[in-house]
Amino acid sequence: MENNLNQLLLVEELFKNSLLSVNHLAKILPMARQTITKLKQDLWNKRIIHSATYILNPNKVELCHYFIELTGNPTNSEILKLFLPIPEIISLDLILGDYSLLIQVRVYSEKRFREVLALIDHAVTNRIFTAYRIFRPLEFYKLGGFILNRTTDIFPIDHNQWNDLQLLRKNCSLRHWVDRKDDNPVFTKEEKEKMESSRMKKNRESFFNKGIIRAFSITLAKPSPDFAYKYFLRLKPKKYRDLSEIAKSLSHNPHVVDLFRIDAESCIFATFRVKGLYQLKEFIFSLYQIYHIDKTYTTLVMQEIIPTIHPPSIKVAKLLSSS
Repeated sequence: MENNLNQLLLVEELFKNSLLSVNHLAKILPMARQTITKLKQDLWNKRIIHSATYILNPNKVELCHYFIELTGNPTNSEILKLFLPIPEIISLDLILGDYSLLIQVRVYSEKRFREVLALIDHAVTNRIFTAYRIFRPLEFYKLGGFILNRTTDIFPIDHNQWNDLQLLRKNCSLRHWVDRKDDNPVFTKEEKEKMESSRMKKNRESFFNKGIIRAFSITLAKPSPDFAYKYFLRLKPKKYRDLSEIAKSLSHNPHVVDLFRIDAESCIFATFRVKGLYQLKEFIFSLYQIYHIDKTYTTLVMQEIIPTIHPPSIKVAKLLSSS
């Protein structure tokens, strides 16, 4: 029991800042340095911590974000074969509803998105799926539990910087997060050399100082009980002028992990997590009590194939939502 509590305490701190040293963690946690080192290594090697990553602020860079919904009845092996090799896919969920799969894609250019889309076309042509539709966020309010600042300062990034961001998403620091002790290391030899280069370290610092990287965090392979169920929510306000106010308010809800505005009928699109069906009922009921809403549409996630970032506890979720 004590070991589980220590794990949660450690995960909470690493979620807020995955680059904290063991010495720093020992100052803020009721554990010895040796205990922290062992717990962290176990969480990493057992893939409970899926990756040590970053939270990107898309409001700071000109990147292309898309959601692709596919309908059909594919097997997991088909999905893995088709989509896992594509590094620009940052989330992949089996969902319940008219569409059976929801993919989130983040690309450097429209050209690269067309290449990804060609793979989708091929899958549809071969009847692995039967149809797809695409929508694109217009505004970003929240990602991974971290609220994003709206800004007019946009920083261009080149092809090399984009590749650096892709590597950092897999593991934001070799110094703090070494390769796992198994036959499937995080990086190839060439990637590891890039991660240890002075250019990469300089770029990482620049990304953070400019606000392109909002925070360094961790991706958990499985959600904690407080966030066991994942849903996608589409919400349309009765009046267009209320959209920004509703979005701003929702960004401070600890159960809302990701929050966007999309162009489909001026909707708000959100990822939210709750403990169970009762909390889902409470969440949806409260929306209609607080806001002037025309309609909502809720989609249950059956399986997270590519894990997405989510808060490890209500305590941390509330802390991030109040920052």
